[in-house]
Amino acid sequence: MELCRFIDPEIDQLGHCFLDGTIFWPFDSLMKSDYQSDIWVTFPPAPFQIGFIYPFPEFTQSLFTLTGLCYIQAMPMVWRVLYTLEHIIENEGVDIGLSELSRMYNLASHGSHHFLFKHKPQKPHPLLKVTKNDSN
Repeated sequence: MELCRFIDPEIDQLGHCFLDGTIFWPFDSLMKSDYQSDIWVTFPPAPFQIGFIYPFPEFTQSLFTLTGLCYIQAMPMVWRVLYTLEHIIENEGVDIGLSELSRMYNLASHGSHHFLFKHKPQKPHPLLKVTKNDSN
């Protein structure tokens, strides 16, 4: 197989976020977001644009393993929450697991097989501004 390089410079810049030898193929717009394959994975650009690299850290990967979600099904705010929690775990030494995450948020459908986090009702918002759409 040949390494596929994209014409779009924004996508081409994400190559460093993956392991050496990763083969890139253009996205097929006819593919459904919940399609799963045993030989390839579809990634959204959002996690890499905020600073994730692949393979994802243990906490983040455990969410996808437990829920069975495909990476492409997570809305950008899910990636922002996970990235923030990964930094809290790494930089502050706070032991956060999926049980703590489930006490803060519900995983909710956003339609079309996409999912987001909704903070638990009647509780203060756990991570201010992280779940808000912010282009800056």
